[in-house]
Amino acid sequence: MNIFIGFFALIIGAGALYAALAISKNRKKTSGWERISGKLIWKKIDLKKLSAATRANYRIYLEYEYLFQGKDYIGTNYYAIELD
Repeated sequence: MNIFIGFFALIIGAGALYAALAISKNRKKTSGWERISGKLIWKKIDLKKLSAATRANYRIYLEYEYLFQGKDYIGTNYYAIELD
């Protein structure tokens, strides 16, 4: 039983180390990027259950635009994290 717990802890630790290194690498790569402003064009929030695997009972759709190096861009992708 102790071998199983030790192996499981090793796997969790390796995964956490990999995630920390990936985040650190990404942070170093993007830390010098120029900050720009954007504008939210539209948003929609659906109040529905997504799946049993998530605690979220809503889905967010949005569209935004921003100006970068003299060219207008429109996007719909966003990344959200839940802070408890």
